[in-house]
Amino acid sequence: MNNTIPAFFKPKVHGVIFDMDGTLLDTEEPSRLVIDAIMREFGKEFTMTMHKTTLGRPPADWTRMAITAAGLSEEIITPEELFKKWEKSMRDMSDRVEELPGGVEVLTALHERGIPIALATSNSRSVVEAKIKHHPKLFSFFSTI
Repeated sequence: MNNTIPAFFKPKVHGVIFDMDGTLLDTEEPSRLVIDAIMREFGKEFTMTMHKTTLGRPPADWTRMAITAAGLSEEIITPEELFKKWEKSMRDMSDRVEELPGGVEVLTALHERGIPIALATSNSRSVVEAKIKHHPKLFSFFSTI
């Protein structure tokens, strides 16, 4: 019995796009802790349950959702203020963000096969650059960010 699969049944992979946070880097809890610290300045808290509802959303959306979830109003802290504080703290702590297991191995395998690899993220350029600085091997595989 021949176990090889005919070529026409094998889809050709033209490229792979990875998300950064929660896929390659373990940023969910650090991000939540940053938002929680900001909310605590106003006597509120920001739990992981609240945080999970905001994951993967653009800043304009997640900041509003976080403010509402914490029981604050945009008169107390605007989405823009929350984002600026969050962005600075995430940039400052980027050296403590850990890589998730298996990322380098998957990227290496794709790279060895000549498959283009791109990174998609809703992070600002300054946060991405800080993370790249602290994880150069991981990000060396990407042709596009």
